[in-house]
Amino acid sequence: MLLARPSPRSALRLATGAARAASTVTFPQGETLSPAVAFLVHKNHIEPAIYARIPRSGPKNRLLKGDVIRFLADPAVIDNASATADVEASLVPQAYYGRDVVVTQLAELVRKLNESRHLGVSASDFFARAVVLALKAVPDASARWSETLDKKEIVASPSVSLSRASPLGVSSFLVKASDDIGAVKLSKAFKDQGLSARNAAAAFSVFDHVLSPFSESTPYLRSTHLGILAISGIRRTSRQAPAQVSSFDLIDILAGPRPRVTAARPRTAPTHAPSNDPIDILARPTRGAFDTGSDVFDPAADYVVRVDLVTDPRAVTAKVAEKFLSEFEVLITKRVKDLV
Repeated sequence: MLLARPSPRSALRLATGAARAASTVTFPQGETLSPAVAFLVHKNHIEPAIYARIPRSGPKNRLLKGDVIRFLADPAVIDNASATADVEASLVPQAYYGRDVVVTQLAELVRKLNESRHLGVSASDFFARAVVLALKAVPDASARWSETLDKKEIVASPSVSLSRASPLGVSSFLVKASDDIGAVKLSKAFKDQGLSARNAAAAFSVFDHVLSPFSESTPYLRSTHLGILAISGIRRTSRQAPAQVSSFDLIDILAGPRPRVTAARPRTAPTHAPSNDPIDILARPTRGAFDTGSDVFDPAADYVVRVDLVTDPRAVTAKVAEKFLSEFEVLITKRVKDLV
């Protein structure tokens, strides 16, 4: 039996159809997504009902990778894209408090832990542990406003929802009230739980941008949140040396100015200009980012993070908010070993 060889034109049609099928993925709702979008949706466990509401910027209202990344960085975009009545119904009064926190001691401790014990602990693990302990020290910070009762209610032993941005997306993990674990154990337990952790009810939320190459976003406070703490990337700053007073006698004045001697500074890795190449971003952390101490630690510099707290002023007073931030800062700067 002889089989006819397909003509070049039919072979081309078959090849084109196969390539087109390989370049798209069809999800249960019938929407066709590109491989990059499908990867982000699958990795971050985004349900069809959720990604169907993500604002789209592609041709013919198609969902693009950038749209998903913007949603992962700030899930509130789906609320902002809803009908005006729905948005107004979900609006919650918001009060903002923030400060810069010096984390030089923390950065050095993380570096020593990873070098001596070969751990994978990061500064983010210590930030998460500090939030848990600060909430225990200031229980009034875990309050929310009840529209039904028209008064505030304090959630005892709240869970903490951790969302960490990175070049590959946002990973979320829920630290339950019963999980009394330190930073080292948390680094081993952390795994992406998707939107189930990010949208957990009656949880205090932490948005961690330490490893994020994207611009920082302002989290949107919802009625399900107890509060939100946004942590920026760690930035390196010059340490201010204390002023020294020198006395000169007549001989010094007549001899003229002394030769200027500059103390030798420790050698550091060369700095690079920011790169827009995604491969380069994945291969080398940005200069302002610091996570596990693998970056060169400069003892002559200080490391600082910006922390911003968002609360409902009806439930959390300014005094309580500032007390929570002060407790968090003390844990990070003076009691960092208690977080291990």
